[in-house]
Amino acid sequence: MKNIKYPLLVIYIFICFIVLSLINLHSNKLIDTELENSIKDLKLHYNITTYHNKKSAEFIFLEIRKNKKIIEILGKALNASPSELVILRKELYSILSHRFETMKTKGIKILTFATPDNKTFLRVHKEDKFEDDLSSIREGIVLVNKTKRKSYGFEQGKISHAFRNIYPIFNSKNEYLGCVDIGFDSEHIQKTITDVNKMHSHFLVNKTIVDRSIWKDEGYSSSYKQSIEHKDFFISEVKDVNHVKIDISKRTIDKRQDFINNKIANAKEFAIYGLEDDDLIVISFIPISNILKSTKSAAYIVSYTYNPQIVKIIKLTQIINVIAFILMVIVLYLINKQNGHKEELSVEVDKKTKELKELNENLEAKIEYETKRNRQKDKQIYDHAKNAQMGEMIGNIAHQWRQPLSLISTVASGLKLKIEFDLFEKKDAIKELESLNNTAQHLSETIDIFRDYIKNEKKLEKVILQDRLDYALAIVGPSLNSKHIKLINKIDYEDRINIEIVVGELSQVLINIFNNAKDVLDEKEIKDKWVKISIKKSEKVVTIYIEDNAGGIKDDVLPKIFDPYFTTKHQSQGTGIGLYMSAQIVEKHLHGSLYAKNSDNGAVFVIEIPYNN
Repeated sequence: MKNIKYPLLVIYIFICFIVLSLINLHSNKLIDTELENSIKDLKLHYNITTYHNKKSAEFIFLEIRKNKKIIEILGKALNASPSELVILRKELYSILSHRFETMKTKGIKILTFATPDNKTFLRVHKEDKFEDDLSSIREGIVLVNKTKRKSYGFEQGKISHAFRNIYPIFNSKNEYLGCVDIGFDSEHIQKTITDVNKMHSHFLVNKTIVDRSIWKDEGYSSSYKQSIEHKDFFISEVKDVNHVKIDISKRTIDKRQDFINNKIANAKEFAIYGLEDDDLIVISFIPISNILKSTKSAAYIVSYTYNPQIVKIIKLTQIINVIAFILMVIVLYLINKQNGHKEELSVEVDKKTKELKELNENLEAKIEYETKRNRQKDKQIYDHAKNAQMGEMIGNIAHQWRQPLSLISTVASGLKLKIEFDLFEKKDAIKELESLNNTAQHLSETIDIFRDYIKNEKKLEKVILQDRLDYALAIVGPSLNSKHIKLINKIDYEDRINIEIVVGELSQVLINIFNNAKDVLDEKEIKDKWVKISIKKSEKVVTIYIEDNAGGIKDDVLPKIFDPYFTTKHQSQGTGIGLYMSAQIVEKHLHGSLYAKNSDNGAVFVIEIPYNN
């Protein structure tokens, strides 16, 4: 290849650059997808955990509000003398101190009562500190006292930070008595994510909010230390917390420090990864705003996880790059050799005629040989791609399973909490356990649903709505028949409706609603069971109605059916991803709405989807 012409070499280098760039671009997109999934996993587990904490705080607040003695004490405290305040404070502490010990096992570290003028009446967790003015340091309490409305968020106190649930308190005459702050320790959230989801995480707290602490003599700073992720953030020190292989974690952060600083400065969520000798770490960052929801992050939750899929992507990309480079070298060699022979033949045409024939024959044999080799290499590339796709599908199934598993954990935790507070009878506990069993069955059904829908790309397609409804009916029809449930089809097939939707996700929503109706009908002894589907079209909205004759949904249950922690048997069954996620799909992907109501016969689920004529 010594006689390669300059233009040919330039073209070869250009083609190499383009091909290798496209291969690496595709690889980077696959890695970005894995990093996005890591962020989504952390966000999902964090949201589920904080949601459960909110529900626990709300339950405790309701208990406080219903306690007439507590309300009486807070009312007297408004106009009490200093000596009377001492007595009232002791009375309130005696009521709550024992219960607060139980609350601490659930992650609650703060229980503070504040007067309407932003002064502390009682800290149950630190009963010797009271009557201090919180106006300059506790924005959440100032906000609730001003608006008389509850508030939730992350906030630094006088000693440490917490996830605070602040509720206004009124007496029976609707007179404002002040507020109560129920705060959860970030350590509880970290340990819940680690224990339930096997995902290491810890909190980074902005130094500016820590510096606002005023009880310097309490040694508040001992609970914080400098983080390795950012110079302006402390790590909230928790027992047994580590960075998962500190060496590779520290080197990864050092290499991407400018990127991390930029993202944190703009309060963005992001993820980075580091790879050394097949040892890979993924570091995901989720911003947490303060209780006033300012644009600057008060804290970050950070997770450190392994992702073997990224290692496979990088290795596969390296193999493909080598194969592509070798193929292009071979092609360059053959082209150059062919051009060289043509020049020789032009000089001695007659003399080299025989040699030319032999050369052509040899060239054909080489081309055939190289073609055969290329086919073998193409097959190897195809097999690698197929394995990568299979790995992606398994990963998606794993992501799909995590929410039901978290739901099982949450239901169990909620059951334990209610039993501890003596709020459950035996029959209620049995229903909760039945819902856990049904959710486990749901995990099995998810496999079949993924097998059917993995073929559909998650993109908008123009389809006939009636055809997609028939597809869903074809799937649920046999299961309805097996339960002796009549399917009443009131779909108007004459007025064909063209609509642009994500077809697979609409089918998931429909199948999930049908299966919920099937489970309720199967539980009840109804002589003629049926489920009816119909559609109605207006100028800009098409509405799908799914009705059953199971008697309807109880009024106290109806507002909760789209809640991710609603665990009655009706809500927890189905082959989709739950009524909560069904509503998310309709609202976020189909830009419509999903709600339920009761008719004279039973429940009616209504799906409204906008469309253009």
